[in-house]
Amino acid sequence: MSLQRTSIQKASRPSSKRKRLWEGREGFHCSIIGTCLRREDIRKLARKQIFGLSGDMDDFQIHSNLVNQAAQRCPQAKALQKILDAKYRRALYRYSKADNDEAIRHCWNEDVANGSIAGAYWAVMSHPAISNSLRYEIYGQVHMLSHDFFVMERKEKDRLRELTNKVAMLEEVLGSERQYHRDAAKTQKQDREKLEVLQGRHDQLEEENKKLRTMLEDMQSGKEHASLNSTIAQLKEQLVEARQEYLATLGREDALKKELGTTKKELRTAAEEMKQHEEQHHTLLQENSELHKEISSMETALLFGASANTAECTKCPDQNSARCPGPNLCGKTILYVGGLHKMVPRYRQLVEEMGGNFIHHDGGKEASRSILPRMLHTADAVFCPVDCVSHDATNCVKRLCKQHQKPFVMMRSSGLSSLAKGLSDIVQ
Repeated sequence: MSLQRTSIQKASRPSSKRKRLWEGREGFHCSIIGTCLRREDIRKLARKQIFGLSGDMDDFQIHSNLVNQAAQRCPQAKALQKILDAKYRRALYRYSKADNDEAIRHCWNEDVANGSIAGAYWAVMSHPAISNSLRYEIYGQVHMLSHDFFVMERKEKDRLRELTNKVAMLEEVLGSERQYHRDAAKTQKQDREKLEVLQGRHDQLEEENKKLRTMLEDMQSGKEHASLNSTIAQLKEQLVEARQEYLATLGREDALKKELGTTKKELRTAAEEMKQHEEQHHTLLQENSELHKEISSMETALLFGASANTAECTKCPDQNSARCPGPNLCGKTILYVGGLHKMVPRYRQLVEEMGGNFIHHDGGKEASRSILPRMLHTADAVFCPVDCVSHDATNCVKRLCKQHQKPFVMMRSSGLSSLAKGLSDIVQ
């Protein structure tokens, strides 16, 4: 008998473990999903891969699929359990302190009065200590509240629309009142400014009136007339002095303009002369540099003429033998085009002293220009002075040298120093 009583007490004692979502009655799942999850929530759940829902589904289709999944012990139901527990953890903690129907009913009534139904409903439906009768009672309340919600929603929408229209009307009236007050304040400010201007003008007129009274009294006494005559005389004297000073200033201005024109002409002339001097100086510097180079080359040529042994000759195996054609130029043939006729022997002497062979063409004055290619074919280098040869001959020689790949030396003048410099360049 005692064992039977003990077993009955254990059976009536509530379990301490919260009910899982899939453990509830089938009709409860629709109520739990619809009450505890808003439309935005189920839309977010539809995007989660675990629930296998399509984004094209409407809200009712998503709700129906979630209700079906919640009624089965599956990964989707477990995921929903975790989501609801996390979302309403405060309500679960609050209801966990209630261990009987009376305490649960008390918490539920407070939450209904405060409008916190969603979290409270999940805490009640999963509570381990709630009786079936209370669970059905609260389920019935939520079910009827869902019906009342549509009526209340419609009334609230009508009321909201009415209040929105009233607010719009009041805002329009308030806007009109604000505009009226702004216009009134603006008008008042303008009137105040006008009043201040009029007050200032009034004070000014009072001061002028006072001065006029004083002047009138002075004129009546004769003092003002004498003072005016004296002032007029002083002004006339000042006017005469100003005219004389103006005429003197005009004369000085003309003289300064003429002087300025002369100075500008002198400056332009001086600038042109300076430019010419600078150009001459630059030309002289270039000529001086060329002359130094030519003198150096001439000295080198003379040195080469005095000494037949150079650094290059000492390395040559034909030095001091019958096979040696000559030092420095080593038997190279130099074609000289143009130049002074009387200087040709001197050109020849300088080239031969430096160990080269000399041939000459006058550029077409007496010798035929047609033999130039034949002469250039035998030459190793071609020299041409710019001051003593025609442009046509120069262009012809340049073209032929480029065609036959012969070294071409354009000399500054037809003097020996220019030739010596060119020969030194060839030797180096």
